[in-house]
Amino acid sequence: MPTVLVTGGSGYLGQILVQALAKEGHRIGYTYLSHDLPSGALDKNARGFHVDFANGDGLDAVFQA
Repeated sequence: MPTVLVTGGSGYLGQILVQALAKEGHRIGYTYLSHDLPSGALDKNARGFHVDFANGDGLDAVFQA
């Protein structure tokens, strides 16, 4: 299965999307700005990245993962 990046993954809709994709077997990366979730809170295969799209802070970590 491919890896999927969900922007806004700690928000209400993002959490639902991350969990649905995880059930299908995808590896998931998700971004958040202000509402971090504990590691593995959404799914053991989901990894959160603190990203500020306004200035690009944190994007390097996403693409190096």
